[in-house]
Amino acid sequence: MKKMLFFIANLFLYSGSVFAQKDTMMWFAGHWADSKTFIIESNMSGQAGGNSGKVNIQSNGSVKVTTPENKKWNEKIDDQIKEIEKSEEDIKTDIRKEQGLIQYNLGKETVKELENIKQQIKTYKAESSDENQDDQLLAQKNKDFAAALNKWCVQAKADFDEVMNFYRAHKKTKNEHFDLPVPPEANYQCWSCDKKQRIDFEKKSGDYVDSFFNEESKLITKALNICRTLQLLGRGENSNTSTGDDGIAQATEDAFHHSKTDPAKNGPCYGINESDLWEAVLFLAKRGMAKTEQLLKENKTNYAMLNPVIRVYLGAHRTAQLLGINVDQNNLKDLGDIMLKFYYHEKDKLIREKDYSQMANIPFMLGLLHQALILDNNSAVNSENEIKELRNFCHFKITIDMDAKIGKGGGYTLAHLKGTAKVVAELDSVK
Repeated sequence: MKKMLFFIANLFLYSGSVFAQKDTMMWFAGHWADSKTFIIESNMSGQAGGNSGKVNIQSNGSVKVTTPENKKWNEKIDDQIKEIEKSEEDIKTDIRKEQGLIQYNLGKETVKELENIKQQIKTYKAESSDENQDDQLLAQKNKDFAAALNKWCVQAKADFDEVMNFYRAHKKTKNEHFDLPVPPEANYQCWSCDKKQRIDFEKKSGDYVDSFFNEESKLITKALNICRTLQLLGRGENSNTSTGDDGIAQATEDAFHHSKTDPAKNGPCYGINESDLWEAVLFLAKRGMAKTEQLLKENKTNYAMLNPVIRVYLGAHRTAQLLGINVDQNNLKDLGDIMLKFYYHEKDKLIREKDYSQMANIPFMLGLLHQALILDNNSAVNSENEIKELRNFCHFKITIDMDAKIGKGGGYTLAHLKGTAKVVAELDSVK
C-alpha cells in the first residue's frame, strides 16, 4: 500500500492548484473563511459524504482535509491502539507474577505480535505526510531557464498525454472488472512455530500491497507533478502566482504559446490543461478504490489470503478519508465480521476441538482480534475477556488419587496417594 499512500500524500501537496472557480476547492464546494481556510459545504465528486469540514492550506503549501468522517476514523484507530497497549500491559503484568513467569515465552511472543499489529494500524490514520519538493526549474538563471523549461515541457507533454489517454480509454467503462493479481497465501497451522515462514509471508504480503496500485500510482504521480509545476510557473487555472522576473515570464509565455494559424509555432507546453489532469486524478483515485472492493469480494472467505486483502482495503479506506470521501461504514462492519469469523475459526480449533498444537497460535489469534475490532468497534466482543480465556486455557490442573500395595515374602504395605498440581503450557522455542 506504500505507493497508494505515496500518491495520495502528494495529492495533498499539489492540490493547492485547484482554484478553477470561486468558492470551490478540489472536488468540494463551499466558501473561504480566510485566505488559508476553505469551509466545505458540499462534495462535487459524486461520492457520498464530505458535506462538512474544512480544507486548510498550510505554510509549506500542502493541503489538509478535515471532515467529521476522517476525524471519527482517526479516533477509532487511536482507541484501538489504546486497547492494544492495555492488552500488552496486562500480559506483562501477568508475566511478572510467579505463575506467569512459567509462560514467559508465550507472553513475549504475544506482546511482540500485538506491537506489530499496533504499528500496522497506525499507518491507516488519515494523516497526509510531508514531501520535500524540488523547485530547481525556477532556480535556473534567466539565460538557462528557457532551455530548461522547454526540456521540461517535452517530458510533461508526454506524461500529460499518457495520463489523459488512459483516462479517456477507461472513463466510460461501467463496473469495470479488473484482472487482479492473486494475493499471497499463508499456512496458519502452528503459525507462531516457524519464524522463517512468517517472515517470508510478510515480505510477499508487503510486496503485494506495495504493488497493488502500480497502474494508478504511476499516472497520478505524473499528473500531480505537472499540476504543481504549472502553479509554480503561474500557469495554473486562475493562478495568481508570479515568478517576479520579466525574463522568466516571457520564456514561460513562449513555452505555452498557441498559434491560431500555424500549429508548428505552438510552444512545447501548449495543450497541457490542468483541469483535465484534475479530472483524471479523481477518476484514477476512484478506480483504485474500486479495485479494492473487487479484491475483497473475491477473497473474503479465503482466510489464508485475508491478511494482504485487508491491508489493501484499509489502505484504500485511508485514502478515501484523506480525500474527504465518505466510505460506507457497513462495508467496514462486514469486513470486521469476516475477521471475527477468522478469529473464532482459529480459536475453536484450540478451545472446542482441543487441538493443543494451536497454543502456539495464541499470539496470532490476539492480533486477529484487534484487527477485527478496529473495523467494527461496536462489536460486543470483549478483548480483555478473550485474552484471559486464551491464556487460561494453557493452565491445567492435574489430580492424582490412587491406592498402592507393595509387598514381598508375605508382607506388604498399603498406601493411598492423593494430590493436585497446576501445570502450565509454554512455548519451548520459536524457530
